[in-house]
Amino acid sequence: MNSLGLGPVYTEKSSDSARWLKLFFGLPLFPSNEVPDAFAVDIMSTTSTSDVAVKFAEYVLENYIDVDSK
Repeated sequence: MNSLGLGPVYTEKSSDSARWLKLFFGLPLFPSNEVPDAFAVDIMSTTSTSDVAVKFAEYVLENYIDVDSK
């Protein structure tokens, strides 16, 4: 997150971007078969249009959520 410059955004108390980022940390609480739907419906449907936010979401998708993820 910090390498993308999202650290300061995450620490903001009431911004929409901070709330959006915090949704990612709830994903491990879902059963693994529900994570892709939670990502698509709950997170990506409310995504920020910021290039940095999109890069972060793509990173999470490619590395943790996709069937072919690492």
